Amino acid sequence: ARRAIHGAANVQVLRLPDQCCLLADFVHAQSTCVGAAEHGAQHRLQQQRDDICRILDGMLTAVRKATEDRAEVSVPKFRTAAADKGKAMVQARKEDAEKRRRLRIAQEDEANMGSCVVMVEQIFQSQLVELVLAAAAVFQRRLQPLSPTEPAKKLFTVSVDLKAAGVVLTPSSGEFQAALSSVWQDIVGAVDALPQLTSMKAVRRHGLEQGLRRRVGDILAQSRDWSGSTSAVSAAIGASLEELLASARSDLLAPCGQVQAFGEAWSESKYMARAHTFRQVAEDMEHVTKLRDDLSRCRFQRIAGTIFMDGRKLRERLSAIPENVLNVMKQVLASLAHDRSIATYRRFDAVIKAVDEKPKDGGSSSNAVYSGTYQWAVEEQAALEETCEELRSMYDLLALYNYRVSLDDKVHLDAVAAQEHDLTHRAMLEARLFLDRLQLEEEDRSTLEASEAGEARHAGNLTITVQIDEGVGSMMMSTPLLDED
Repeated sequence: ARRAIHGAANVQVLRLPDQCCLLADFVHAQSTCVGAAEHGAQHRLQQQRDDICRILDGMLTAVRKATEDRAEVSVPKFRTAAADKGKAMVQARKEDAEKRRRLRIAQEDEANMGSCVVMVEQIFQSQLVELVLAAAAVFQRRLQPLSPTEPAKKLFTVSVDLKAAGVVLTPSSGEFQAALSSVWQDIVGAVDALPQLTSMKAVRRHGLEQGLRRRVGDILAQSRDWSGSTSAVSAAIGASLEELLASARSDLLAPCGQVQAFGEAWSESKYMARAHTFRQVAEDMEHVTKLRDDLSRCRFQRIAGTIFMDGRKLRERLSAIPENVLNVMKQVLASLAHDRSIATYRRFDAVIKAVDEKPKDGGSSSNAVYSGTYQWAVEEQAALEETCEELRSMYDLLALYNYRVSLDDKVHLDAVAAQEHDLTHRAMLEARLFLDRLQLEEEDRSTLEASEAGEARHAGNLTITVQIDEGVGSMMMSTPLLDED
């Protein structure tokens, strides 16, 4: 019976996982540990109780049988003459006295069997109380650091999320406390569910009265060890959860809240329907990139005590918002760059054709028109240079965001670069040379005409100077060479 009673101390009523687990998994494992049909704690305690009952039944049967046997042989109804003759009277009386003494002892043992059963039941109940107290103490030690330099191993995992009320942990502190209370109730309930030894049929058939037994739960309610261990477990888990919640609010609330608010306000259809400029799209992409980078710098995993905070689901959910938005913006920018490259190519083509169409008749009006065309081309060239620079910036920004530009867009961009080179290094130079040549020709023509006009004015008069001898003197004479006729 002692071995059977002490065997109950080896029954496992609390199963702590070796690895970090979810609270729901822990509760399920604990429920299985206590109430499994074949290997549960309640089933094994019931087996220990049945073993004790069988031992008591055998002991009661042996005592009762010994009492009955001694009652039959202790006081003979008559003595035979042979007996009186074979034994001396003194010896016969001694034997009868010894038999009566043994009968009295057997009857006393039978009378004390009820107290013996009650004592065994009290010892068994004490063992059950120690079993539950030991489980609570083991749980308490599991939550303590292994050494001053080595923290406790992780036991539970909680997830972090962002709700309207702010940062929340799942399961919450209230859910943890409710789960712990349920675990303790299951353990105590499994122990209290064992019936009393005196209520078993094997014991009651011996005519023993059922003794009163205090419930294990009532005993534990008055135990300081029990209240101390269970309170320490609840306090340790609650403190770890509070620490994790405070750090999550400090590190995650601002960046995660901004991303979530942006995602709630974002509408892809409205953004696609808007008229876009490169500057506006670049600023939008810069803002979304900042949200993404701020989110990437957040710590979504932390450990406090034996609780591990896992925020990977929150990070994945929020990270998808800027990534999806950036994909839309990159498509908008790529479409804007595609349209801009086509329009720029057409503008280059129009300017090149205009400056290449030089006047052939050499008339002053045609030259004036071409000079105006050239001035327009100069202004267009400056605007096109800015447009090309912006176009290259668009594709550089797309490359910075690892956007894969299509082959057609690359061809268009190369064509625009070729047109830019052709306009700058050929068409405009040829046009400038043509205009300079026209200007020189005009200057030569003007010089020639002025020379001819001067010769015409001085052709009507001729001055002749005649040198006469000194004695006669000098005489100046001006005579028309030609008559008016």
